[in-house]
Amino acid sequence: MSEKDLRKFSSSLDDAENTARIRLFGKASKKYEELADVARRLKPEIFPQLQFLSMLYSLIEDIEEKRDPFETGTLDGLLQLESLVGDAELMMTLPGGRFGEISTGRIFTELKAVKYLNQGMANRDAETVRKAVDLFMSIGDEQLIFSRYLRPMMRRSSGKRAALESEARAQIIEGALLEDSKPSEAVSHYMIAVRALRGARLYDEEVKYQRTLLGLRISRTCWFCGRKIQGASHLVWMNASVSEYFKSLLEKNSEDVRMLGDNRVIACRVCYSAISQEANRIATKYHEETLRLIKNLVKRIQALERAV
Repeated sequence: MSEKDLRKFSSSLDDAENTARIRLFGKASKKYEELADVARRLKPEIFPQLQFLSMLYSLIEDIEEKRDPFETGTLDGLLQLESLVGDAELMMTLPGGRFGEISTGRIFTELKAVKYLNQGMANRDAETVRKAVDLFMSIGDEQLIFSRYLRPMMRRSSGKRAALESEARAQIIEGALLEDSKPSEAVSHYMIAVRALRGARLYDEEVKYQRTLLGLRISRTCWFCGRKIQGASHLVWMNASVSEYFKSLLEKNSEDVRMLGDNRVIACRVCYSAISQEANRIATKYHEETLRLIKNLVKRIQALERAV
């Protein structure tokens, strides 16, 4: 590269950087893309860094314009450059007005973590979500750059709090898979999730899953089959006539008095569904028989009318 070409190239670099600093990210992306094409031929050692900046500002433009970088492909496009760019200190303008020399490795780490968290939650895949935990932990107490703008976080957070949130999401996914079949095992997952959500300062969700935890811990004896059932979703209260005699009878026999309420008895889902289906079968039978009788009666009335 001649001295004249070098000066022109340097001036173009300054122009691209200034364009980014005044937050014209779309234009800055195009300028860096053009510079990358020049560098590919004349200065190939800096080509990957210029390509990185072009893709970075394309990503930020999507954020500024309220477009989803997961759908536009700019986030994946940037991450694909990691093996070429590596960890380099570059001058960048970032969301929130941040400007200065920043590590490309730091950007890659955060964006990979956000991508894993997003993919794992969308696919209900705890293993993918956990890939985000170590990445976020490596950022530590430092504030995340993109967490306010990318789903599923959409809020300010530090690396450590994002790691706790990711662990909570993984535990919730695992707990949800066990809620129906093994509620006692699901409890341990939700207990960890609740603690992690508290550490991540997601207090509303902490309360939500505390309620889930309470429901899973409920254990009652079915009045009909006498089996001990765990989990509120497996139990149903049914209306019944309950006198003091039956309550005292349970106490006398050291049975679970919690199976009785105020004119209610508790049933497991199996007994409840069996009783309900049998009741529906009987009701349907009588309903059909009643319709048959009414139909016959109508025919007799019509026959009498014709005879008159």
